[in-house]
Amino acid sequence: MKPIGFGVIGLGWPGQQHSHAISHVPGARLVAACDIEVSRREAYAAQFPGVRLFAGHEALLEDPEVEVVIIGLPNFLHAPVTLDAFAAGRHVLCEKPPTLNVAEMEEIQRESRRRKRVYAFGRQFRFTSDILEAKQAVASGQLGSVYLAKGRWTRLRGAPLGIGGWFIDKARAGGGAIIDLGIHALDNAWYLCGCPKPASVTASTGRYFLGESDGDVEDTGLAFLRFDGGLVITLEIAWAMNMSDEAAKPVDWAGAESIQTLLHGTSASLQVSPPALFRAEGNRLARDTLAAGPSRSDAYEALPYPIPGFARQIEDVARAVRDGTPPTNHVDHALELMKMLAGIYESGRSRSEVRFTAAPPPVPVDDLSL
Repeated sequence: MKPIGFGVIGLGWPGQQHSHAISHVPGARLVAACDIEVSRREAYAAQFPGVRLFAGHEALLEDPEVEVVIIGLPNFLHAPVTLDAFAAGRHVLCEKPPTLNVAEMEEIQRESRRRKRVYAFGRQFRFTSDILEAKQAVASGQLGSVYLAKGRWTRLRGAPLGIGGWFIDKARAGGGAIIDLGIHALDNAWYLCGCPKPASVTASTGRYFLGESDGDVEDTGLAFLRFDGGLVITLEIAWAMNMSDEAAKPVDWAGAESIQTLLHGTSASLQVSPPALFRAEGNRLARDTLAAGPSRSDAYEALPYPIPGFARQIEDVARAVRDGTPPTNHVDHALELMKMLAGIYESGRSRSEVRFTAAPPPVPVDDLSL
């Protein structure tokens, strides 16, 4: 079976991880890559000899062997380059967040369907062994009925800047910590719970550590989301927070950070990382390890972190292109996530509950403010 040809647009950290992952997936082939920075192209050529290199994505899209493009550019370029790729007949795997706002994501959904192109958003966490085993535990009924999920991603001091400070510029990033880290924490919990329809959100957003000259985005977001069927998801997101050492793990550039997803069910509770089940035995708390899933013994698990999740994601996209079936991280999930993020921002701005309807009105990017 002929491998699917991939092209990588943007050779920063995400583009490099995707490139390493492609080299380990039998059904995928790294064909081409591009970046406007000469130094990045030269360093990439040394790492990935034989890959055709371009300065701009327009030239890469003309390469006939590129079937899927991976977009690893700053947030404000995600939507326009995705649409360029669709117009060139290519399938797309785009890094998170999928777009800056709901309106852009709705256009991508329409174009994906109209042109019959596969669209996937980058969420390699869905393909880590921890999440895969947690998903298996929920599906098997070990937790009973899940009524509460908690998502957390907090850092001691870890606001990213990006080239030219785009991470802290709302016009180019779409937001701050919520759109950067919150999309991960939200999707981890939401995906494990079966991606139910959101009903409402109450949120608080703020700038507690960024200085006056440090852009115009939030460094902290707290949210309480209700879903059809009764599920509640709470989020704790921060680029900077004075954390306790119990929850923190050392990270060189951020000092420390805490990443966790917890699911509470009527039969047991689940901690995603490290994987564990908790239940009551009388008045005693009992802890069990999760049954190891097949991902613990697949060909990718022995690769350095975070390549296993990236590689399984590439494999999933290649399968979708080959078989014509939706990828795990499909376009409808991307749109629902953008709607929830928009609701969090709007609730934080208005300091009131935001209710979702069957067809929530798009929130203009100008309204995604604190």
